[in-house]
Amino acid sequence: MGIFKKKLYICNQIVIFMRKIIIRTLQIVGGIGLLTVLLLTVAAFVLNSRKFQAKMLEKAQTMLSEKLETNVSIDSVSIGVFTGSVQLYGLEIEDRQQRKMLQMEKLDANIVLSELLNSRVVIEAAGISGLHALLLKPSAEEEANYQFVIDAFKKKKKDDEPQKKKDDGQKLDFDIGKATLEDISVKYNDSDIRLAQARYDKAWSGKQRLEIKGVDASWTSHSRRDSIVSNFASLGLLTATTETKLPVEEGGRLLVDISQLHYKNDNHKPRKNRGKPNKGYFDAKHMDVTADLRLTIDTIGKGMVTGRLTQMTAKDSVTGFDIRDLHAAFKATKEKVNLSDIVLQQRDTRLQIAQAQLTLPSKKAGRKFSYSTSTIQGKAILRDIARPFAPPLAKFTMPLNLSVRMSGTDSTMAFRDILVTTNDKKLSIKATGDIHNLKDKEKLNIRFNVSKMTAKGDIKEKIINQFTVKKLMIKQMNNLGDITYTGQFSVLYKREIFQGTLGTAAGPLNFLLTIDGLNKYLTGHVSSKAFNLGKVMEMKEIGRLEASADFKVDISKSRTGIMRRQKGGKLPIGKVSALVDDCSYGGIHVRHISATINSDGAVASGDIRQHGNYRDLYCSFSFTNTDEMNKIKITHPGIKFHKMSDEDRKAKEARKQQKKLEKQKAKEARKAEKAAAKEAKKAQKEKEEKEGKKKKKKFLGLF
Repeated sequence: MGIFKKKLYICNQIVIFMRKIIIRTLQIVGGIGLLTVLLLTVAAFVLNSRKFQAKMLEKAQTMLSEKLETNVSIDSVSIGVFTGSVQLYGLEIEDRQQRKMLQMEKLDANIVLSELLNSRVVIEAAGISGLHALLLKPSAEEEANYQFVIDAFKKKKKDDEPQKKKDDGQKLDFDIGKATLEDISVKYNDSDIRLAQARYDKAWSGKQRLEIKGVDASWTSHSRRDSIVSNFASLGLLTATTETKLPVEEGGRLLVDISQLHYKNDNHKPRKNRGKPNKGYFDAKHMDVTADLRLTIDTIGKGMVTGRLTQMTAKDSVTGFDIRDLHAAFKATKEKVNLSDIVLQQRDTRLQIAQAQLTLPSKKAGRKFSYSTSTIQGKAILRDIARPFAPPLAKFTMPLNLSVRMSGTDSTMAFRDILVTTNDKKLSIKATGDIHNLKDKEKLNIRFNVSKMTAKGDIKEKIINQFTVKKLMIKQMNNLGDITYTGQFSVLYKREIFQGTLGTAAGPLNFLLTIDGLNKYLTGHVSSKAFNLGKVMEMKEIGRLEASADFKVDISKSRTGIMRRQKGGKLPIGKVSALVDDCSYGGIHVRHISATINSDGAVASGDIRQHGNYRDLYCSFSFTNTDEMNKIKITHPGIKFHKMSDEDRKAKEARKQQKKLEKQKAKEARKAEKAAAKEAKKAQKEKEEKEGKKKKKKFLGLF
């Protein structure tokens, strides 16, 4: 959801930015041009001659220069009094620093003069070509270089001037048949916008059509880390056509097609995944997106727009993120956007959302961006997000059924009622999750709580086979049988933590695993009160055990690569320290066994010590293949006698007291049970005697 929001937001901001600058430029041109044209048109009615027009042109230039207090020049003007044609050539206006703020090669218009008598301004055709503007506003505190033009044409109201009543008379009606803009360029601070051509036509039937071709824009922005980001945007073609002669405000429909909308940025720094083959290609500062979309606008009015995005495709050529189709109905105001019937289609992933709502930000109103959705349902293929987010998922083609609700802000995301299943229901995951500090990777916090996960049968191996990783200890994993899991996992800055309880056919396992992405180690702690290790490792001599273990495994490719080249082997590289509190081996009950294992990747070797009150048993062992643990080599067995330590003596005394207490409790329980049985027997006897007396009395009563 965040990716789609960002792409749509960028497109929307580009359009708003372009529209704002172009409207501001046209306002300036319109104000100056209208004043000039009106003066010259009046003059032309008085005397329609080139000599008089030239004289009035000189007068108009002088008046504009004096009013604006800057240099204004116009090459020539041609006015046809009887035809209603007006042409203005070579307009130039300087700002107060003598920079050429506005240049226009040509402005022409055809006005229907007879309609002026009916309080109507009807322009059959109008056009502007070769318009180039330099608009500067270095900071919020500094005044824009074009502000003096706006101020000059703004009507100043005196403090003691009474408020005018609204004119109830006939209003001036304005209508235009055709309009053309060609070769338009605007520079606004560090931003450049260029427009090749824009055409507007109103047919005799009243239907309207707008066509915009060849828009290019470039600007710079600054990231939070003070890096300069270069942004580029372009638009191939935009067409907007009314379906009926009625305007959208009165029930007409507007069809909008946008093709080859392109956005690209670059912060001139290495991509985030540089030197990290398993990290996705998505980088918000290195994007190259091309999109095509089609909109239907149903209504515009009273601060609200309704319609439907009927089609959208978007593809980032660098990251590989690919949206094949996105469509939805929308209802937008200045405060909120309500979406419905949303469908997102990627290559093989298809998601549907019945309802979604976006709250639009506003500093003035103190409103922050937020969003929420109804249940998102669909089928997901993780391969579709492999390149942008997780390259190891490149071959993950197993279909997963997904159901989840989402909400969030610009820095948080919340996932509720998550349900993921496979088609055969062998895998089922129920969870909730939250993401915080999206804008700061060093403070990023991702946490998911898994209320229940079930993996049945061969689904575990099928999932592992979806990844291009080495398959280690698959046999031992299958020996675990069906697996259930309850717990949580967290993703922090260069650290991942997994913890919880695994339920297996061999017994429960409590675990805590940490992936240290900074130092490249996997560390963890595992414990169980009753785990059948012999069944898992296929070593029949070992029975159920109560044990715990700590381990550390090297996951650095550079370090492990050196060891592999030197010694070969397929074992993990690391060390394990284990403590067995209670176990049986070959029918013999043993306790207090400690073991250490060190593996260099080729050979794993270690020591085992069984600690007794007066003697210790010990031996060494080694193995080279986890799939053949029955071939483990035992060496250097021995025994060592010693006095009982104070710690052992205390432990023995504690066990003795515990047994005595348990024995006393058992004795009291038996005594209580015996007394209860005696009372029950006595009560039963009394009940039987009472019942006998009743029967006897009843029998005698018959006589």
